Amino acid sequence: MNKIIKTVCSHFYMTEGKLKRKTRKREVVLPRQIVMYLAVKHTKLSTDEIGGSLGKSRMTALYSFYKIRDLMKIDKQLEEQVKDMEEELYGR
Repeated sequence: MNKIIKTVCSHFYMTEGKLKRKTRKREVVLPRQIVMYLAVKHTKLSTDEIGGSLGKSRMTALYSFYKIRDLMKIDKQLEEQVKDMEEELYGR
């Protein structure tokens, strides 16, 4: 989980502290949702653990997974960004 957080923060030029803040600003929400998407997709952590690590609920983690998955279908730039992060994380 820490590796995912560090990779996404690096990609969006933000600190881990900012990512974990209780804010709904788009500049923070999107990276946080991407972290949860990648964690659900690539780890064996429960959604409770994923959400909890970012100060959110398990439902937020699930929502984020589906939200990013659906956004990537229509936003090719976002899809490319997420694929770049996956490649950096997992060498795919």
